[in-house]
Amino acid sequence: DAEEKIEALDKLHRDRTRWVTATWVFGALFAVALIAIFGLGAYLVKPDVLKGTALDSVEKPEITDANQAAPDQAPQQAVEVAVDDDPGQGEENAPVTVIEFSDFLCPYCAASEGFRPDLAAQMKTRDASWEAAVPKIIETYVKTGKVRFVFRDCPFHGESAIFAAEAAGCAQEQGKYWEMHSLLFQNQDKFPEKSEEQTVFLQGLAD
Repeated sequence: DAEEKIEALDKLHRDRTRWVTATWVFGALFAVALIAIFGLGAYLVKPDVLKGTALDSVEKPEITDANQAAPDQAPQQAVEVAVDDDPGQGEENAPVTVIEFSDFLCPYCAASEGFRPDLAAQMKTRDASWEAAVPKIIETYVKTGKVRFVFRDCPFHGESAIFAAEAAGCAQEQGKYWEMHSLLFQNQDKFPEKSEEQTVFLQGLAD
C-alpha cells in the first residue's frame, strides 16, 4: 500500500549516502554519456560482431603527409561489457548491444530521450536536422532486432540523482521500470531540491 511504498523510499533516502563516494567514480563515465547523446558513439559490442565486418568496411582516409596523422590515436576495438541486471529493451541475442550511461536529472540526457522540448528547440536552432537519439535507436534498430538497448545509471547530479536512480530501481523490481524511467525524465524540471520533499514527489509519480 501507499504507506509501505513511502517507508521503502524513506529507507532508500537514508541509505543513499553510501553512493556519494561512488558518484565521483561515475565522473569519468559521464563523458561517455555525452558521446552517446550527441554522436551515438557509445557502442559497446561483442568482439565477434566487429571482426571482419563493421570495422573492415570503414574507409580509412589516405594520409599523404606524415604530419597529418593524428598523434597517439587509439586503435578502435570492441569491448566486452557486462550488463548485469541493467534494464534493457530488445532481443537479448541481438548482434549489437548499446549501453547508455545516463542521469535522470541531466537535462541533455532527457533531451536525448525525447523529453525537454525546450532543449530540443535549442538544439534545432544550431542544427535543423537534430533529433533525439534514443527514440531513433529504439525505432530503427531495437524494434528490428538489430540492437539491444541497455540503460545504465550514471547519477552525476548529486544525491538527488542517486535517489532518482534508486527509485527507478524499486520500480524495476515491480516490473515497471520503463514507466518510471519515462516519468522521471518527463518531470525532471519538477524534481524537488529538498530531500524531505523528494520522497513525496516520487510517491506521486509511482501512484
